[in-house]
Amino acid sequence: MAVWWGLSRLWETCTFRVRYVLGEALFPFGTEQVKLGAMTNKTWLFSSFFNSLVVFSASSWQMSVPPVLRNRTRVLKEARVRAIVRPGVLDITKDKLMVAHGLLALACARHTQNSVPITSMAKPISIEVYNPNGKYRVVSTKSMPGTRWINLLIEQDCRVEICTQKKTILSVEDIIALIGDKCDGVIGQLTEDWGETLFAALSRAGGKAFSNMAVGYNNVDVNAANKHGVAVGNTPGVLTETTAELAASLSLAAARRIVEADQFMRAGLYDGWLPHLFVGNLLKGQTVGVIGAGRIGSAYARMMTTSYGEFLKANGEQPVTWKRAASMDEVLREADVISLHPILDKTTYHLINKESLATMKKEAILVNCSRGPVVDEVALVEHLKQNPMFRVGLDVFEDEPYMKPGLADMKNAVVVPHIASASKWTREGMATLAALNVLGKIKGYPVWGDPNRVAPFLNENAPPPAASPSIVNAKALGLPVSKL
Repeated sequence: MAVWWGLSRLWETCTFRVRYVLGEALFPFGTEQVKLGAMTNKTWLFSSFFNSLVVFSASSWQMSVPPVLRNRTRVLKEARVRAIVRPGVLDITKDKLMVAHGLLALACARHTQNSVPITSMAKPISIEVYNPNGKYRVVSTKSMPGTRWINLLIEQDCRVEICTQKKTILSVEDIIALIGDKCDGVIGQLTEDWGETLFAALSRAGGKAFSNMAVGYNNVDVNAANKHGVAVGNTPGVLTETTAELAASLSLAAARRIVEADQFMRAGLYDGWLPHLFVGNLLKGQTVGVIGAGRIGSAYARMMTTSYGEFLKANGEQPVTWKRAASMDEVLREADVISLHPILDKTTYHLINKESLATMKKEAILVNCSRGPVVDEVALVEHLKQNPMFRVGLDVFEDEPYMKPGLADMKNAVVVPHIASASKWTREGMATLAALNVLGKIKGYPVWGDPNRVAPFLNENAPPPAASPSIVNAKALGLPVSKL
């Protein structure tokens, strides 16, 4: 009766079309692909504004739902309604009901008390599932490099769901859909807005762990996580050298105008050597400045000076020297190349602005592989326009993924899409650490004592320590620290 009553109500709604595709599981070897709405359960209930129409199992189906139907959907926690849908198209309009090229059979309809009303649903989300019968449900909002992180979770009885949606940045609504009504932990990305809404949703689903696949976590409201008792993980210890390498690469690329020259060649404009063709800056004998000499900044300084200094010394030349600057203004005034490596907080927001840019040398090189808002991008664009010999190398941007107007047109700017950590070893290590952060909290492990010494977690020839590698709010949550 519930089905036919719902059908009569739906008769009064506007036209829509639903296409059912019946087929085998799309991913063999223990994985599957389904389309999810606001919950992660395998059973869907179509409804009008008032009641049910059709329910079917989606474990081996691929489904496309138009917006007019999507906004009238409920999802059941446990299915009590079954539908057998043969391949075909179901058209429902105000004055007709027609099943074309197939048959629709409905049976055993009963609306349960476990239904969850959804007032506004995100578009269906595609996922891959590993170890579907696992005890703990862990969601990754993005596919991550390598397979070790997946295997480590599976070995500890986790069901792993990986979002495969072709969407670079998931919305809050998308992530809520992935979390569903039962989720033990989430591995997320720095492009996502993890605040009160998401931590509340994760807490309601029984989740106690979230980890960024990043060392930074300025996309995370840690206070909101504390409020809901959710541990927040990050992945330091594996990004030092790879980030420093990119900063060094940008320094050299900007100094020698490599990107401009590459584009010139690809455009077929090179017709012979010329004395003034792409003349850049010689770095020998120049002063390199580092603002934010932590682990990454120090590694950058070593790369830019130590090896070269040994070469100079071996050839009887003046070795490279270094000193600690008395102030940032001293670095700005004296350095020919400046690389930024500070954290992002209220004190470093727009650290490089119109005034600090004016302090720098007219032919200086500025590199930023830290956080985009450290640089006032509008002021930088204007400075690049007025000083064509001033050059910049940027891996991060103030309004990422967007650049401020005019920056893309600047030939004296080298811009890359946030790839400082994009080496195979590093990205696979980040994925492993993020997964182990979540797993550690789920299993009740203590927190690793030094998050910057993570080699034991990355050794593929031995099991990782029974600990969470790095939990930034461990103290606030009163989590124990490992004695290993």
